[in-house]
Amino acid sequence: MGESKNVVSKVVGHVLETAVTTFEKSQETVTRSLKVLYSKGLLSKEKYKAVRLSLSMSSNPKKKGRLSCRLFEHAKIPKLLTYDKLIQYIASVNIGNVKDLSDLCQDDEDKDAINGAYRELDDFLPILAELYIELDQLLKSDSYLINFGTGRYKFFVALGADGAPFGKHDEATALLVSFLNSGDRITSQNENFLLAGGNCVEDHLCMKRYAKKLIGDIKVIESKDYLVKGFKVTFSFELLPADMKWPATFSGELTNSAFYFSSFANVSNNDKHIVNGTLGKGSEDTWHPWAFDERLKVVQTVDKMKEGLSKKKLSVATVRKKTLEFIKGQGSRQEFEPLIGDLVDKAYAEPLHNSNNAWQFLHGKLLEVAIAKSDIPPSCVDLSVLPVHSPIRKYLDVLKGEVKATRLRKKLMAWFKSGRAKKFDYRVTGRDSRLLAHNFMSLINALTSTTDSDQAKLKLVTISFCCVKLRDAVSMFSRIAVDKNVLVELKSCCSQFFNAVSPLLLNVTPTVWAVGYAIPYHFGLLFEKYGVGLGINSMQGREAKHVCLQQYARHSSVSKRWHNVLKHDYISSILLRKQDPFYFAYHKNSSSYIPKRISCSGFCYVGFKKDEKASKCVYCCSSIYKV
Repeated sequence: MGESKNVVSKVVGHVLETAVTTFEKSQETVTRSLKVLYSKGLLSKEKYKAVRLSLSMSSNPKKKGRLSCRLFEHAKIPKLLTYDKLIQYIASVNIGNVKDLSDLCQDDEDKDAINGAYRELDDFLPILAELYIELDQLLKSDSYLINFGTGRYKFFVALGADGAPFGKHDEATALLVSFLNSGDRITSQNENFLLAGGNCVEDHLCMKRYAKKLIGDIKVIESKDYLVKGFKVTFSFELLPADMKWPATFSGELTNSAFYFSSFANVSNNDKHIVNGTLGKGSEDTWHPWAFDERLKVVQTVDKMKEGLSKKKLSVATVRKKTLEFIKGQGSRQEFEPLIGDLVDKAYAEPLHNSNNAWQFLHGKLLEVAIAKSDIPPSCVDLSVLPVHSPIRKYLDVLKGEVKATRLRKKLMAWFKSGRAKKFDYRVTGRDSRLLAHNFMSLINALTSTTDSDQAKLKLVTISFCCVKLRDAVSMFSRIAVDKNVLVELKSCCSQFFNAVSPLLLNVTPTVWAVGYAIPYHFGLLFEKYGVGLGINSMQGREAKHVCLQQYARHSSVSKRWHNVLKHDYISSILLRKQDPFYFAYHKNSSSYIPKRISCSGFCYVGFKKDEKASKCVYCCSSIYKV
């Protein structure tokens, strides 16, 4: 039959033509078109049209135009929807009740300057639950949803906000929601869903009022049962993944530059340096977590004090100074009642930001050594005039060559050209952290000289020791699937890291203290409660989600930005996933903070080359390192 021209052209061709026409009008074509449009973000109008033409059209030399791609006569390849029809379909999708964020600030004079949108949490959570139940029933896998030893469809909710990367001068905040039941997949952008967003900073009045509204909604949501797809569903709010700024603001605390600088415990600038300390609720512990009842008591005393000051003729600066001194005298950092209520007790140290900040700290120490040893003239803005063997030049060459941290190197070069008037400021990313974790010994080797004094040797050896302990700690506290052995090893690594930084580098930052004490403590709490590691609280999936949100916003006007972003997120994360569940496959990240080469015979555990017959490299064998 295939060799008969009459059968192929007059029968099969017409049958296929009818089938293709029907297929092009089907929901499957809509789904195909949406998957192309939302591939890796959101394609522009021009890019989508170009992809559509490339997939289904070919050139027609006779008519100097285009012709539909065909298998044979009458058998054309099915086309995607045209861009205009696809946009019409997107506009017709019902994404539920989306409200203006500015409605929460009707009494604010600057409400017109805020563009934002939000969903009602009570409406949105059942939609997400329905998605997960459908997927769970379809896949029929015991490991797809983790129930943490509770009911089958009891969902544990993580809720947190962060600044969205919409550009250096374009402030924005996005509030995302996710389910801990997704396990390892929670680090994927597909498991984090947009709940609210606005063109404002995290602590804007609208965001604060929305947070306060959420607390009221949460109490109602947790008190009732839902019927979804014929199953009883309940929700419990368990985590608030965010960086250090958001919990401080929404817990009613002072900023993290206060005397009591941590949102996690009553550690202060006077006792933050204590080595071998402990964090816990026992009377014998060095530091204790903030108790919610104590927070409220402090707020009451602060309010009374402010009321007394308001009756005196004092300047605003004087009132503020006296307020800060009073709060410090109370042994607290609490100024206002927590906007998030008792959810403040569910704010744990976040792995991604603490890891990046800790590596930023250690890189800063290495940079200090490089500059101190290079004898750079104050007026020097061109590093090429320095000798080739200058430590800073060797340091920058290794950053580019062996470490491959090209972005960090470019920022350093720009800083030098600017005259170094300000302190070097660079926000280390997750990629930078991995590069530094793999290759920190190359940087230390570039700064090492046979003429170094004992003091200089001690500092470099201390930094190398801190780097290897931080590397091991990050590799453990970033995990989700863990056991008791990991908890024991983590406590040891974090303790050794802190015990080296405090007396030898003499610079205990809030991040250093958090890595040394808060992270192992919170890791233990989550493991005891859920049997998982601190990685369940990571911002990794949320940061990846922000990249998609940025692309959604790029194709929208400012006035309609967040309504459109919410619609695009709903279609790409929920609607498409329902229509094609197997399209969103989760691929576990295989990258590790610990380099694979340390298991090879030619490398030491710190990642540096060694003699194959030796047990360690020259640095680890040194007497100073042993001490």
